[in-house]
Amino acid sequence: MNSFTKLAVCAAALAGAAVVSAETVKYTKPGMFLNPMRRNVTEANGQIKTQGKTFLIAKEKFTIDPAKKYTVTVKVDGDKAKGAALYVGFQVVDAKGRAYPAINWQGQQQTFTQVVRAAKKGDKVIYVKDGSRWVSHSTFHIALNAKQDNSDVPNTQIVRNPIASKAKQGDVWALTLKEPLKADIAAGTNVRQHADGGYFYSIIRTVPAGKESTFTGTVQGFAKNLSSFNGKQWPINAKKAQLLLLIDWNNANAENTFKDISLTIE
Repeated sequence: MNSFTKLAVCAAALAGAAVVSAETVKYTKPGMFLNPMRRNVTEANGQIKTQGKTFLIAKEKFTIDPAKKYTVTVKVDGDKAKGAALYVGFQVVDAKGRAYPAINWQGQQQTFTQVVRAAKKGDKVIYVKDGSRWVSHSTFHIALNAKQDNSDVPNTQIVRNPIASKAKQGDVWALTLKEPLKADIAAGTNVRQHADGGYFYSIIRTVPAGKESTFTGTVQGFAKNLSSFNGKQWPINAKKAQLLLLIDWNNANAENTFKDISLTIE
């Protein structure tokens, strides 16, 4: 056997090993999902049929391996007459096995700063070292006792106070709130902005009426910086995840038949 042939055989063997090492979980098997909204869901013949707005979440969690690639595949027959909004993604879980809303995960790295003057409940202004990257938006709020290394995430100490404006005043920044402050904040408290949101979605599509469609989404590795969910890298400090589907989320009362819902891990 010459050198070229040996190399080709080795390459083929490695490719075969990679294929064998891939794991695919089929979620169209009966009993794989919880149905919290108790909507009309039928599981039969390797398919799942849904009627109207439906939330399905996998019963089992899986441990996230940052070295692996997670690809979700959904094959669905749309309603004959109505398009349906479809969100496919994950509920992410921390090291203690607890799930939290998006706002606890979606910190904005660039807004980390420190409160320089004690702020009392009812105040309209907070003074911080650097407010230059803070944004005025109704979904952005204040996380207390933030850590620069992001070890506080998921941060549950959220004060729901968006800012109305920001202005530099000498060596500090004044953050004017849209509403009176809802909690005391001591001087020296590290804070950052966190954003509200939905689940961690890797697929956001509309299922077209009257046709079969296949959608895929892939997640691999962890986000390098704390940010809002991007659907491609796992959020910082997520340890486990559960697959979920939000079906007909535009309330079209559509009937959808899922011929394949699978997660391939490789």
